[in-house]
Amino acid sequence: MAKVANRRAKDQDWETDDLRAATALWKPVGTFGFLASIGVWAGIASESFAPDTLKWSSLDSYAVALFAVPLLSGTLIAQCRIGSVYAKAKGAAHGWTSRIPDLLQELEGSSLRSQVAIISLLAFVLLPSFVLLRATVKFFEGSYAYATVAAKGCDQKGDARCEDMGNYWSHFKPRHGVRFRDLTNTPYRYQGNKTYIPILFPVLIVALTASTLAALGSYLLKLFAWKTST
Repeated sequence: MAKVANRRAKDQDWETDDLRAATALWKPVGTFGFLASIGVWAGIASESFAPDTLKWSSLDSYAVALFAVPLLSGTLIAQCRIGSVYAKAKGAAHGWTSRIPDLLQELEGSSLRSQVAIISLLAFVLLPSFVLLRATVKFFEGSYAYATVAAKGCDQKGDARCEDMGNYWSHFKPRHGVRFRDLTNTPYRYQGNKTYIPILFPVLIVALTASTLAALGSYLLKLFAWKTST
């Protein structure tokens, strides 16, 4: 009996430690992801409407999408992991909103806690997920070209030395193939003169997005399931 009691006490200590750690990390990681999502959305949308208002850097919308996927993927996977740890430690005896970490300690026991929890879930998890998907689609909307002289690239639109390779599924089947030397001196250029490696880059983009969606699905199952997964 003493061993069982000691084991239960240790489990409770670990759960308490997990709650504290997840609560401490939920807000800063989530805030970074939220702000990054707003910035990415503005960068992608800047060329569609109000370019002078929304544009925040010299990068075009395709370059923003290219850099946004790994950034948002890493942040979201971390956030989903933090949320999963908290949901598991909190247990299934509580409502699903109680299994979302607090933004402020003062909210504990307040009637506002549920509303704030829902808002934090939307802002810290669901919004970045939507922006990540939009960035992934935006990336594949962009086209790439093959430069006959790799060192000169494709600085000018309509350059006769650059052959258009297309977009969407064309990213996975370059007409001139990909050779080992292309990894260090690629003749391909994405949306202008951005260094690009077909097949490799799109596979990484898809893998990152798929991994993030898997992490998101796992977290939402732990959050909304009647019984918290072990």
